Amino acid sequence: MKSKSKVVFFVILLFQVASGAQNAPPLPTFERLTVRGSCTALAGGLYRLEYLVTNPAENTVGLWTVELSLGGEFETLSDPYGPPGWSWTKWSRQYNPDPVDSPEKPSFSWNITDSQIGMHPGDLIPPMGFSISAPPSIREVWIKPWLDPWFEAYFEATGEDEFPGSVALERSYIRKIPTLAPLPVPPGTFEHWDVFLSDVAKAGELGWVSDAGLLAGIREN
Repeated sequence: MKSKSKVVFFVILLFQVASGAQNAPPLPTFERLTVRGSCTALAGGLYRLEYLVTNPAENTVGLWTVELSLGGEFETLSDPYGPPGWSWTKWSRQYNPDPVDSPEKPSFSWNITDSQIGMHPGDLIPPMGFSISAPPSIREVWIKPWLDPWFEAYFEATGEDEFPGSVALERSYIRKIPTLAPLPVPPGTFEHWDVFLSDVAKAGELGWVSDAGLLAGIREN
């Protein structure tokens, strides 16, 4: 994925030079984001999933969208919350744009609205989350940056009114970060066991569980 992004950047930069856009600003920096997911069991068979997202101060663009695939249609998804100045939306399976741009539907997303909270790198972003009738599994949350200020700087510096390859550039900045998400299969089924074993292996690979003996014991049992 990173190698493809580098190719996209290289092609864009060549186009900029060829079109006389030598004064274009440096490409944005949007790296080393972290997502700390947690799960709390609630009464009535519900689970509260909560996320803390960190955008390091050394990045040059802020957050725009945080989106998580739900893995399936759930009758019970309640008590959604997020930082002040953010909105949230549950997307149904019927809304299915290009899968390159967003995770599989149905999904749940949080978006910056008219507030500056979370817009800038280094901002302390309050937690976001919801309650749902499924235990957690390990999947990815997709995070997109707010690139409009960079595009505005590009237009001002170059005198142009459009950016070649803007869609490819935006896609190259989507960050997919492992975290907890609703279990995509019915609990207690054979499929659930397969997901559980896969999650145990992923937890070891990600360093979430560093005790090799514990990992081996879970697999054996």
